[in-house]
Amino acid sequence: MPSTIAGNKSIEKALLVLNAFSVTQPKLGIQQLENITNLPRATLYRIINPLLKNKYLQFDKVTEKYFLGIKIFERAGIVKRGLELTKVLPYHLDWGEEEIKHTLTVGILRAERIIQIDIRESLEGLKIGTYIGKISQPTYGLLGKVMLAYQDKGKALELLTKYPPPKWNGNPEYSLDDIFATYEMVRQNGYATSFNDLYEEISGVAFPIFNHRHDCIAALAILLPTTKFKDAEKSRCIKLGKRLANNISNDMGYTEQSKI
Repeated sequence: MPSTIAGNKSIEKALLVLNAFSVTQPKLGIQQLENITNLPRATLYRIINPLLKNKYLQFDKVTEKYFLGIKIFERAGIVKRGLELTKVLPYHLDWGEEEIKHTLTVGILRAERIIQIDIRESLEGLKIGTYIGKISQPTYGLLGKVMLAYQDKGKALELLTKYPPPKWNGNPEYSLDDIFATYEMVRQNGYATSFNDLYEEISGVAFPIFNHRHDCIAALAILLPTTKFKDAEKSRCIKLGKRLANNISNDMGYTEQSKI
């Protein structure tokens, strides 16, 4: 739910500047920006300069006009990849729901948070309190375990330090060496496992989803009652889960040949 707290005026003015650019007016001079935003020139410069410094705007010295910078395109790329993933998920999760018959959830890592972007609940009555749009710490459960396993080690260490897992394999005390050894095992096996790690009596497996550059862009988790997570069912979930995650990855452009 949106907050009722008043917004920051400086940010609102910065958005006015960025929203002034359009397909029909991709480049704007300072006078044009004044006319469109109704902001004084001195105020405009105070807004424009940090946008230039951070590459959200660029300046053409020949025409003396501003235009949207490379950072805007980078952010747009992130949004586009997220939209592409949500477009391909329904078809694949329909198959997974029918074949696997356990709860399925997909999450992405954005701005140091795990965001769950899709979920298919089984009829097993699992009480995991999850829903589409749920935001959790980056060390959250199976999704976090997979996403951090495929992060650069320095970034993973930063996130683990800022958001230490409250419970790791059932132990309040944990060592970073143990955690990174677990991440290495996740990468070697291609999946992570959980036995009552986050919720009592709930276990599961999770898998990375890759794009064409072999970046891990999301994680897929299969959750089921621990009482059902016996060797045969675990093997079946791993086999089907790998297939499901692989099919999604392929639709995101991933191939074995695309590995770097």
